[in-house]
This record gives sequence, structure tokens and C-alpha cells, in this order.
Amino acid sequence: MAMRDDLRRIVDELPETDVPMALRILRGLRAVPATDPDLVAILDAAPADDEPWTDDDEAAYRAGMADAEKGATHSPEEMRQMLGL
Repeated sequence: MAMRDDLRRIVDELPETDVPMALRILRGLRAVPATDPDLVAILDAAPADDEPWTDDDEAAYRAGMADAEKGATHSPEEMRQMLGL
């Protein structure tokens, strides 16, 4: 039951503006569970990311992780506001 409790807590903490998207995602999981054999087969057959990891990728990754460790990130709502969405 602990996972359901965590899920309820997370849902309760969502900003009201994120509730419609969360509902769509959860309804999608209910319609096609992540364990659905057809979905698993499709995902297993999907091509791997074949682009090489570059120095720029590594630098961006490290910068993002450093920002996250410092708490210098933006919530989804802040990003929507910044992007005018």
C-alpha cells in the first residue's frame, strides 16, 4: 500500500494546473498498462538511440545535475509561464 500512498501524496501536491495532464497520463496507463504485452513488444522493438554521446552532451548533463543539486531548477508551472504557455 505504500506505493499507492506515495501516489496519492504526489497527486495531492500537484499544482492545480498540472492535474489535467496527470489525469490524462493515469487514464492512459489504465487503458494500456505498462505491462501490456503489445506495448512491451513495441518498446522492445524500438530502435536504440544511436547518436553518440558528445562532449557537449556531457557538459550539458553535468551543468543540469549541478543545477539540480543546488536547487536551481524550475517547476513545470514556472516553465509554462516563462514560455508563455
